[in-house]
Amino acid sequence: MGTGLVSVIVPVYNVADYLRAGLDSIINQTYENLQIIVVDDGSTDGSGAICDEYAAFDNRIQVIHKENGGLSSARNSGLSIAEGEYVYFFDSDDYVDASIIERLLTTMQETDSDLVCCNKVKVYEDVQGRVDYSNYEAKTYEINSEEIRTHVVVNDFLRYKFGYEVWNKLFKMSIIKNKNIIFEDNKKVFAEDICFVFYYLCHVRKIEVLPDRLYYYRVRGNSIMGKESSATMFNRMINLLVCMFKYVKYENICKYTRDNFYLLLVVLLQKEAVKIKAYKIHDYMQHDESYQICYTLCSAARENKDLFYEFFEKRAAKEYYTLTYLLINDNIKGRLAGVIVQAKSFARRKIFHKF
Repeated sequence: MGTGLVSVIVPVYNVADYLRAGLDSIINQTYENLQIIVVDDGSTDGSGAICDEYAAFDNRIQVIHKENGGLSSARNSGLSIAEGEYVYFFDSDDYVDASIIERLLTTMQETDSDLVCCNKVKVYEDVQGRVDYSNYEAKTYEINSEEIRTHVVVNDFLRYKFGYEVWNKLFKMSIIKNKNIIFEDNKKVFAEDICFVFYYLCHVRKIEVLPDRLYYYRVRGNSIMGKESSATMFNRMINLLVCMFKYVKYENICKYTRDNFYLLLVVLLQKEAVKIKAYKIHDYMQHDESYQICYTLCSAARENKDLFYEFFEKRAAKEYYTLTYLLINDNIKGRLAGVIVQAKSFARRKIFHKF
C-alpha cells in the first residue's frame, strides 16, 4: 500500500439525493490517510447540511461553504487549502470503488509516475440496469521528448485514450502547486477538465493507465450536457483551445506543442464542426481575439501539411487539414460538397493514429 496524505476534493451543488452514497464511498476507502475537502458551492437543497453532518463524525472532512461560483470555482477553493502530497477529484453525485485511491496511489509510487488513470463505469439513472464500460488500454507512457509529449496529447489524450475527466486520475500536488495549475471558468470554456489535464500533461514525465474500472459515473436524467446549441458549444470549445494555447505560449513551455498547436485545434473542433453546416462554421464563430488566434493557427497549418500525415492516418489527415480551411472561410465554396460527406463519415468511424 502507498503512503502519504491524499487530498480528496469534492465539489457539491444541489445533489442531496446522491451525496450520502458518494461521501460514503470516499470515507470507506481502504486507504485512510485522507484530507477530504467538501466544497458546498451555494447549495439550496440541504446538501450543505449533509456535508456538515458528515464532518461532525469524521475528522478527516473539512467543509467549505461558499456562494455559488460553478464547478471550477469550487475545485479551486478546495485546492487552495489542500495539504496532501497527492490530490484526487471526486464528483459528489457519483461513487467509487473502495480501493480506488489505494490502487491509484500504490501504482503512482511503485512506477514513479506523475499521473495514474483508471477505467470507469457509466451508470444510467433513467434506464434500469443499463451500464457502459470504458476500455482504456492498460499502458505506460514514457515522455522523454517534447515530440512524444505532443503525440501523447494529440493522439491519446485528445482522442480519449485515457479520458478527459479529472475524476479517474490521481495527481501530484507538487506539480499543481509549483506550476500554478487551476481550473478555468467552466462558464466560459467547454470541458474545464480537458484544460486542467492538458496543463498538467505539459509537466509530466510518465503516465500509467490501469485496466481496472474503479469510478462509477452517474448519467442523470436532468443533466444539462448536450442541451447547448452547436454554435455555443463550438465557441466555448474555441475558448478552451485559446486557454490551452496561451498557457504554453506565456509559460514558454512545450515548444513543439506550441509550434504545432493547430493539431490540437483540429482534433478537438472536428466533432463539433460536423454538427454545423459547413458554410455556417465561419458565421457561427465569434470574431474576437479567440477567432484571431484560431485564424493564425489555421494559417500556420497550411504551411505544414506534411505534419498532418505524420500524425494521422491518411484519410483523417486529409479531413483534419481541410477543416482548417472551413474554420476561416478560405476557398470554402469549392470544398463544400466533398467536405460535408467526408466529415459526417469521419465522425462515425474510429481513426487509428500512426505513432
